[in-house]
Amino acid sequence: MTAALALIPQVVALIPTVKVGVQHLIEWVREIRTAAQQSGEWTPDLEMQFQAALTARVSDPAYQPDR
Repeated sequence: MTAALALIPQVVALIPTVKVGVQHLIEWVREIRTAAQQSGEWTPDLEMQFQAALTARVSDPAYQPDR
């Protein structure tokens, strides 16, 4: 337990780096989607499925954590 507590300051210090990394990952996915849409590889049907999957992650009880 003491070792875990000793790691807390290091983990907290890394949070800004992780946040920036996640933001870059999201932007990269957006760029890939845009390029695929322009080339016709990402069809409107795929976009609808993608949006439905994102919505399900928020609203579908199957994706909600147990409390």
